[in-house]
Amino acid sequence: MVDHLASEIEKKWAENPSLIFEETLSNVYAEFGLFGFQDMVQKAHRLMMGKYQKMWWNYFKQFWKLPKIIFSLVLFGFVWICFTTFGYKVVMYCNWVLMIIQGLYSTYYFLFRRFFKKKLQLLSTLSLGTEPPAIISILPITFFTFYASFTIPFGVMSAFISVVWLMTWAGYETDIYFLKEQHRLYPQAFA
Repeated sequence: MVDHLASEIEKKWAENPSLIFEETLSNVYAEFGLFGFQDMVQKAHRLMMGKYQKMWWNYFKQFWKLPKIIFSLVLFGFVWICFTTFGYKVVMYCNWVLMIIQGLYSTYYFLFRRFFKKKLQLLSTLSLGTEPPAIISILPITFFTFYASFTIPFGVMSAFISVVWLMTWAGYETDIYFLKEQHRLYPQAFA
């Protein structure tokens, strides 16, 4: 895409060497039609999202293999103990608050920090699309925290909450991998 754009700009300059770069770039871009490179950008975005989802899945699967399965089981046990010690509503409220804090932190780390530092960084679908299943899981957690008049057994809810946090962790690891990959591929953009 960049090579094609550069070739067209060079062709225009060969015809008229006095053209200004910005004007030439705008004219060449306009020749690509109403949507310009949008089709190519969308195709690249779909390919990147596919790669991202595969990588996220690989990081998530690591929590079910040694040594990370030990952490997964400890997390499950910790949540279960919290349910039995503090009660259903308290744990659900605390989990909901932690999810909000995590969402705010994600938004700051992967979105606002990018704009404040004026650096090219991964905009990981606002990091809310980072772990799509985890985001969808906020709905049932919110429902069972605020609206439900019945409770799900502690074991089931402990497993559900533990898996949500493991998905979130896998999302962070994926985001960090892509940031490092961008630094490796485009070091001049991060100078």
